[in-house]
Amino acid sequence: MPRVILDAGHGGSDIGEYYKQRSEKNDNLRLAFRVGKFLEQYSIETGYTRTTDRYLPTQERVAIAKKIGGDLLVSIHRFACINHSEESGLDFFIRENDKLGEVAANHIGRDLYNCGYIKYRIIVRSDIPFLNDMDIPVLMAEIGYLRAEIENDIFDNNFVPIAEEIAKGICETLLPASPDQRGAINYGVTVSYHYRISIGPYHNYNMAMEQQFIISRLGHETEIVRSGNQYMIYVGEYEELEEAVSVEIGLRRCGYCTFINRV
Repeated sequence: MPRVILDAGHGGSDIGEYYKQRSEKNDNLRLAFRVGKFLEQYSIETGYTRTTDRYLPTQERVAIAKKIGGDLLVSIHRFACINHSEESGLDFFIRENDKLGEVAANHIGRDLYNCGYIKYRIIVRSDIPFLNDMDIPVLMAEIGYLRAEIENDIFDNNFVPIAEEIAKGICETLLPASPDQRGAINYGVTVSYHYRISIGPYHNYNMAMEQQFIISRLGHETEIVRSGNQYMIYVGEYEELEEAVSVEIGLRRCGYCTFINRV
């Protein structure tokens, strides 16, 4: 039976990010506990680096995680962004060549779309000791912008579904449904991805259609996708990241706010 370690980021005197009367350390701990309850319901053993509001230096977190032992560690955070977009997002940090961490990020990112998070990024970080000091696969999940009211509304109003979808994504990673998936996870088979460029969001469908027409005239395949009361324009579907980046640069030069999505 797989075992997961949940790490609630920050704690004690280290409050993490903050917004008005809200501190990241509390959101992290609440969410870690709720994810853990779902994992236990799915018969996945769950351990925690911290269960109270206490300060844990990185070395102690790593030591606790190594003592618990497990198949995957998920470190839960929220993050701040001064130039906040209205498009709700997620950031996932992994270390280089951590295939299981990347698979987990994709599962969780896709599952959280149902909770209102319509984009996510997977970023390789070599500058975070916590990631690089672990001896098991590890994923640092940044769940939405802390300093934006709309993000906190999503977090609070969908708290239980968010926890359930994170747990579901972990289960899909460690308990794949088919032998083919199991082989890809256990033996490091390369996962094939495509890249799409998102533009928006737009609150008015007619405005989205006008911009779609302009972008199409530039020679790009486009699609409008509704998410709640907002509309996104998706451009192309590229096999190579470099090709998507080249197109994105051209669109940004035309004044569009863009984001590359891996699908």
